[in-house]
Amino acid sequence: MKTQKLITMALLVLFSVALGAQKTLKSDDGFLALNDKNLSVNTCESNQAETVSTWTVSKISASTAVCSYSIRVPNASQKMEHGVCWSTSHEPTVNNTKTTEKGYTENTLFGKISGLKPNTTYYVRAYLCLSSGVSYGKEVSFKTLSGK
Repeated sequence: MKTQKLITMALLVLFSVALGAQKTLKSDDGFLALNDKNLSVNTCESNQAETVSTWTVSKISASTAVCSYSIRVPNASQKMEHGVCWSTSHEPTVNNTKTTEKGYTENTLFGKISGLKPNTTYYVRAYLCLSSGVSYGKEVSFKTLSGK
């Protein structure tokens, strides 16, 4: 059933591409995001039951940084993916560049952000992806060093 819904969504996206549309199509099983350059498929949908906190960005250089974050999950035995996602645009999502960690811990976690451009402002936030959906922490911005 899930595959059938994603195929239906993909066909709608292809039709939208032909018309030059830019949008996000959602279903109970996930979403497809479309813009003029990318087509993204994610099987997670927004979920607010868990706690995801983005703390600070440190160790900023011209091309790397480290973001601290934490997650709290009521049922820690379930499969999960977490990390930080970042972009040069506000509200980065798991469809942007991201780190990926598996498993659960109640300790502060650290996401190593790499591949950054010098002297550029980035937006980062923590994420938690469970079978029930994806949740995000607050957005934090930082600027990379000039690299000189």
